[in-house]
Amino acid sequence: MPKPSKKELKALNDIANKSTIKVWRTRNMIMLEAVIAAFMDTDSPEEVATILRAQADMLLDFG
Repeated sequence: MPKPSKKELKALNDIANKSTIKVWRTRNMIMLEAVIAAFMDTDSPEEVATILRAQADMLLDFG
């Protein structure tokens, strides 16, 4: 199998970088949505923290 050219490697790297950034943005939006929902469902920052802790625990338990 021939060695890929620098141009091909750069194109592949660009695709990987764009995909990574897209995943990060999507993940951040999901986290932001969870925080906003927790604030809308509660009356205090402590309750928000409790909800978010429970969600984080579920993510750890179930992936």
